[in-house]
Amino acid sequence: MEGAARYAGERERLAEQYMRAQDQLAEARVREVLAADRLVHLVGHEINSIADHAWEAREQELADRAAVLKKFIELEARWFEASGQTQGKSRAESRDEFQLQIRQSANVLFATPGGAASLDDVDFDTLIVDEASRVIDLEFLIGANQSKRWIIVGDEHQLPPYLDPKDELHFLALAAIRLVKAGCAIDLEEAVSRLATQWYEDDETREFRRDSVLAATEELRKSPNWSVHEKTFDDLLRLIGRKKKSPERQVIRLVRKHLTKSLFERCITTVPDGLVAKLNTQRRMIEPIASLVNEPIYGGGLLSPPPGAAGPQPFVLPAFGAPVVFMDTAAHQRAYDEFDDGGFTNALEVDWVWRVCSNIERELQATNETLSVSVLTFYKKQARLIRDRIEYPHSPAFARVGFDVVGVIDSIQGQQSDLVIVSFCRAKQGRPGPNYGRWLQDTRRLNVALTRARRGLIMVGHRPTLEGLRSVPEATKFYRHLFSTLESRKDVMTIVKDT
Repeated sequence: MEGAARYAGERERLAEQYMRAQDQLAEARVREVLAADRLVHLVGHEINSIADHAWEAREQELADRAAVLKKFIELEARWFEASGQTQGKSRAESRDEFQLQIRQSANVLFATPGGAASLDDVDFDTLIVDEASRVIDLEFLIGANQSKRWIIVGDEHQLPPYLDPKDELHFLALAAIRLVKAGCAIDLEEAVSRLATQWYEDDETREFRRDSVLAATEELRKSPNWSVHEKTFDDLLRLIGRKKKSPERQVIRLVRKHLTKSLFERCITTVPDGLVAKLNTQRRMIEPIASLVNEPIYGGGLLSPPPGAAGPQPFVLPAFGAPVVFMDTAAHQRAYDEFDDGGFTNALEVDWVWRVCSNIERELQATNETLSVSVLTFYKKQARLIRDRIEYPHSPAFARVGFDVVGVIDSIQGQQSDLVIVSFCRAKQGRPGPNYGRWLQDTRRLNVALTRARRGLIMVGHRPTLEGLRSVPEATKFYRHLFSTLESRKDVMTIVKDT
């Protein structure tokens, strides 16, 4: 009733304005006739040839105003009718109906995979999913179920879907509790140790993860929803089959497989070649940066525009003399990382990142330019230290440097900056062990870290440690290519050993 009352009031107000305009127009015409008669009496003859332009203009003005008011009345009537307010609907009901009409009449709609759930009342001819390598099956199906055809765009060599650590801890805790209940482990500590053999991470963080899982088991058993969680996990065990060896670990593998591997990644290797189109020419970054990933990641199939073509131009800091720089900390006693409270940090690299950013700021002040910069690292705690040092996001010491992202590599996929600074963080005295620096051996993260840069790339790390990583053959190949390219292309790349 509120909408109907408001509609009636608005219509009455416009109608009154329209009638006043009509009355003014009629009055003006009467005055025009009287004035004409008076003029004839004074001059003694007809004055048809005398044009009173002022009166004609006023008459036209009033006529135009009346016409506009009439259009307003018609337009408002259509608006109230379209929004349902003439039918006594509430404002919320009218809004929902109007939004539905907008969605159903639009040619293109944009949404996140999860946000597409709000479009369940719309059917699409084509669904286009960008950054599809990060989209799991369940997210994809939200929009795909309403579409006739799908176009999924992504790069299987970049980051996979993100698995929330809380979700992973939840399943690990469930599996540990079930192992004890089934008599496969004496206590929770033994159960967690059995599950830990499949964790893909450093020896140092493995102990920290054990503590986290044990804490999660205690919290889970105290939860009022414990019986529901237990039944769900038992249902999964029945689907897998209890006779299989270590069904609890099978559940963990199954969950990780479906939550960390995208439909896009599976399609690349399973669909017919005719359904795959390769987009192999990049225009984001200068060619020297692309050359670092072209061979080890893309097998030489990544093309770049020729020199001189339109696109990003190299940013060269005079102190370095090249757009691609590796800053080697190996000659410094403070080069080595520390592990504390579940995270790795490297104080020397934080200092060097700060000095580089300050150097860039001074150069930009001198040239009156601005530059977008992202600072990336593989470890959360290192990212926090860097953010604190540069006082991100406000960064009062930097007026010309515009910081886009200062954080872990996972937070930047799909974005880009003019210059990217990468802190590798890990540095070890002696040869790294087989389980050392696992994050640094994930070539997908390495690929994303280096290819967010458009005009310049500065890497800060401990060269002997990176060259000593041997757990993942692909990563070994990557670092071998990285340093050989840095050594051979001295016209556009350089290795420095101080700031």
